[in-house]
Amino acid sequence: MFKNLLSRPMALMALMLVMVVVLAACGTDAPAPAPAPADDPPAAAEEPAPADDIADENADENGDEEEAPADAPEDYGDAAGLAGELVQQMIERGVDLDGHPLAGLIATQERFPTISGLNNPNPPIEGGLLRVAIPSAQPPAGVFNMVFYTMALDAAFIDWFSGGSVFSSTPAMQFGQHGIVTWVHDIEERSMTLTQVEDVYWHDGVPLTLGDLVFATEVIAHPDYEGIRWTAAQQNIVGSQEFRDGEADSISGLALSADERELKIYFYEFAPSLLFFGFWSSPIPRHIFENIPVSEMSEHAATRVNPIGFGPFIVQNIVPGESMHLVANDNFWLGRPYIDEVILQIVDPTLVPTHMLEGNFDVAEFPLEDFPDHMDPPNFQYLGDVMNVFTILSFNMGDYDWDLGEVVMHEDGPLTDIRLRRALAHAFDEGIVTENLWHGLRFPATSVIPPGHSTFLDPSLRGFVYNPDLSRQLLDEAGFIDIDGDGFREDPNGEQLTLTFLARIGQQWDIRAQFLIQSWAEIGIRVELYQGRLHDMVAISENVWSGDNWPEVDIFEAAWQAGFDPNPRGLWGHTINNRPRYMSDEWMRIMDDISSPQAWDTDFLINAYHEWQRAHYEAAVSIPTDWRLNLVAVNNRVLDYELGTVLHEDGNRTRGGVHRIRLTSDDPYRQ
Repeated sequence: MFKNLLSRPMALMALMLVMVVVLAACGTDAPAPAPAPADDPPAAAEEPAPADDIADENADENGDEEEAPADAPEDYGDAAGLAGELVQQMIERGVDLDGHPLAGLIATQERFPTISGLNNPNPPIEGGLLRVAIPSAQPPAGVFNMVFYTMALDAAFIDWFSGGSVFSSTPAMQFGQHGIVTWVHDIEERSMTLTQVEDVYWHDGVPLTLGDLVFATEVIAHPDYEGIRWTAAQQNIVGSQEFRDGEADSISGLALSADERELKIYFYEFAPSLLFFGFWSSPIPRHIFENIPVSEMSEHAATRVNPIGFGPFIVQNIVPGESMHLVANDNFWLGRPYIDEVILQIVDPTLVPTHMLEGNFDVAEFPLEDFPDHMDPPNFQYLGDVMNVFTILSFNMGDYDWDLGEVVMHEDGPLTDIRLRRALAHAFDEGIVTENLWHGLRFPATSVIPPGHSTFLDPSLRGFVYNPDLSRQLLDEAGFIDIDGDGFREDPNGEQLTLTFLARIGQQWDIRAQFLIQSWAEIGIRVELYQGRLHDMVAISENVWSGDNWPEVDIFEAAWQAGFDPNPRGLWGHTINNRPRYMSDEWMRIMDDISSPQAWDTDFLINAYHEWQRAHYEAAVSIPTDWRLNLVAVNNRVLDYELGTVLHEDGNRTRGGVHRIRLTSDDPYRQ
């Protein structure tokens, strides 16, 4: 269907044709994409989320402002002012806004509010039941544990009951002073001291202490832990590697007081990124898990059947793969929620518009492709903000050595030639996809530093601009020539070249996969789907990334929740989360700079992040393809639903948090 795409207009026509064909096959007038809360994580939100990079650390805040220590870091910018921040930076750097990939993002962000009910004059009722639709073409994995989950789909359930981090968050996504703990840090000593200032209880009534955080940290460092949160951030805690290697019974860098209300953490390196939630800060209930072997925790009933947390709602019942029923936590440390109950329900993404119009649900992530047909809904409103997420197209450059804990690169193979990688990167027009599949509510990405970290984003980057002629030139120079005249190039040895592409299941993703395959065919590169089909993210996570099938994949696409800490080590260092399995001396040097004492100098740190983005671009091993808007439909009866699960600081006031949601009627409004 894409075979004769020879130009951008023809590509657009073909893309629209595929959309029509798929819509007909789906038997619906308005299909919707699978949601990507963090998407496919750290992701992939539809995928795994690496701990220090992805797991949106849910932070709460309360109490009086504490005077910041003299060596407190600068506030690196307000995520809420993202559009203005980017505009100002681009102007200061002399970047031409006209036609820049960031221009659409900047214009779109200000179209939508981020909190519901601002124009609702009706008074709130007492209590009530909130119905939340979680659109997905696949069921959740059912791993409802902060330490073990890898799918953002699971996080969509976890966020309502877990309680998240012991820290609050500033608008700049740094540790705040209004959470369960306050903190001070000592740069010379390379330490941070946490003091628990709030009395907090697990859902079963057992007091939460910093001993629960120590326990979570030890689980992650345990030799039997095979999750994605054993990263450079955790290895930076003194003694953690010795604990993992079985050389110590405890982590020496964790000094817990006798009453378990003060915890001093010692680090090998102490850089500003530590203050951006640069280490694990979400406790799990020690009294529940301490007698369960670490190797069994992720499958245990305490994770999958009756999980508990310290958050605003308590899990009442779980229907595996379908729904979760929660009730208000009367002892929530920030106060009992206004509403009494919440039902979280997996729904077919294609049915979201109908469900919202009929008042079947109060809240749902809205499919971007359906937005043009429902721009002025009668009974619900849209909230929107730019997600701290980026989608990447990556090439398989090596393997991960579990024994060494290092990325080991391939020494040969077609993708070791950077000219082939660059040719593939320049062969497709991301603007066609974002404009026609996502109606301008996704944006071509220029960097793996997402816009939420606007101070560190290099706005001068343009990314891999669509240029198929350059692609063909690079392939000719590299010796990839069509010898037999079948339209596809052989490798430099004259052998047939076929690359495998791992693509995920989901509305619109099949269209996107075929578009990419056809775009690559237009420059003479044969690409086929891995095993001839699309794969769901659970299978990808369990059978490919964490299994033995990774060598069979040449190209994959995934989305990652960048989280609070933009430090690239957690995603691009010697970690299992380094999906392309690539490393270089230059990458290591820049990552060392970002984590060095010099990084306390703001200009040095910003320059290091800009250098990192350029080095990532030059390597051409992972191609950032899009940033996206989080578009959420909220019934008009809902007050104070705010995007995001993090409680921000606004002076001495707290805003946000699902415990603050209120309703103005017993049932959702209908069209």
